[in-house]
Amino acid sequence: MNRFFEDKEVAINYLKHRPHYSAEIAEAIINYLAEYKVKPFQMALDIGCGPGQLTRSLAPYFDEVLGVDVSSAQIDVAKTAQNPKNLSFSVGIAEDLPTPDSSVDLITSATASHYFDWTEFRKEVNRVLKPNGCLAVLSFDVIYIDHPDDVIMKKLNDCIDSYLDYTNNQDLKASTPVDYQHTMEKYTTLQLPFADQKSVDIDTRYNGSVTEFIECIKTYAAAINFMKDNPGTSYFMDFQMSIMSILGGGDPDVTMVTSWMPIFIRFARKPGTNL
Repeated sequence: MNRFFEDKEVAINYLKHRPHYSAEIAEAIINYLAEYKVKPFQMALDIGCGPGQLTRSLAPYFDEVLGVDVSSAQIDVAKTAQNPKNLSFSVGIAEDLPTPDSSVDLITSATASHYFDWTEFRKEVNRVLKPNGCLAVLSFDVIYIDHPDDVIMKKLNDCIDSYLDYTNNQDLKASTPVDYQHTMEKYTTLQLPFADQKSVDIDTRYNGSVTEFIECIKTYAAAINFMKDNPGTSYFMDFQMSIMSILGGGDPDVTMVTSWMPIFIRFARKPGTNL
């Protein structure tokens, strides 16, 4: 698994600037789990948890939730947040899960599973899930900006696509640490375990300033590496200025936009006895 998120400043920015997953995301996951599992649910495992955005949203539904990440910096930052008593965090990897056989009701991974060694991860998922236990992997491709004027919205999102073109922008492509084809194809190319599978798409929206939007983009893995590879670059400032120009100018710190994140979730259920 890639380890470029281990920098402490990166971890802090990830917690500060990445949007938290909406209640609708957690509800979709729990609804799938509840089709064949009886409440109360005992154990959830969130892999590649980062500072815990998805992990915390699962806490109300389980007796125990464990967030696992390869980065000790991400885990340290996760522990600084206000966490419920049934939530804990640990350094670990997807290919060697820190739980006993048949002990977990739910395994999740948000914007991380495209970094896993899926041959080994599938074995671990099968090992630790209880019968009827579920795997839910989710991510998104690009965060866009909504606008009431369709012409302006198209200009904004064409601008976003242009600046975040991992295929044709050779500098950005060179800094991309993983093949984004999995996310571009909504994880349909990932070989999930188990025959019982389902896919769900959910659009979530967030309000914030243009500056906050750009700071979120700068937490992308490709952006992190690009800034390391190109110290002093004005790339993301130019990106911000382009957005402000389309919006008619102003102060990016106070100009508010509604960004929308097209989330896709892929589910798989371990075989077990029907309810």
